[in-house]
Amino acid sequence: MQITTEILRNNILKLNLTIPYDYATIAKAFENESWTEHAQSFERANDGVDCRAVLPTPQSPLLQEILKFVSSDLVKKQVIDQLYKDFPNISNTWEGWDSSTMFNVTLWGGQFLKDSPGYRLEKHLDTRLQIATGLIYFTEKDDANWTTTYYTDQYGKDALRIENNFCDGVLHINDHDTWHEGWNRSNCDRYLLIVGLILNVK
Repeated sequence: MQITTEILRNNILKLNLTIPYDYATIAKAFENESWTEHAQSFERANDGVDCRAVLPTPQSPLLQEILKFVSSDLVKKQVIDQLYKDFPNISNTWEGWDSSTMFNVTLWGGQFLKDSPGYRLEKHLDTRLQIATGLIYFTEKDDANWTTTYYTDQYGKDALRIENNFCDGVLHINDHDTWHEGWNRSNCDRYLLIVGLILNVK
């Protein structure tokens, strides 16, 4: 497995996850899991969201393998190094920390999500605990009906729709120009993996 990145614009990277499984195999694994409603989940970054379910501990060895890889220290270091390379102002935003310090003061990991038809997350910025947040889609092909869109302000300026082909995704630094919203306007569930680099305040 591997993750590659590409700059989309300031503070936003495109992600691509290469895995040895096709869409049908992944979709079947998700369908066989026992999902927890987001509002009932202990581990979440915000209030309960309607039409969203989470998978705190996947039972499928395949999904466990993907989660273990994406949440690994190896990928954490790769992501931090890439953010500092592509967006060096991140140091000014976060106490002047270099990449090594950022690695030591943060937690990195992911969680699988299922967004059912009717899911909607309004335009927002992430909390200040979240240094960077990303999504990796496990949808069959790109579809604007289950997209995430970024803006450079709260009024919807400079809309950037993120493509959601199988294993494509996005990672953004939480800053003033990464307002975003997402939805599922289709009649199918949207499966994805949310990842985050957050401050370790414990």
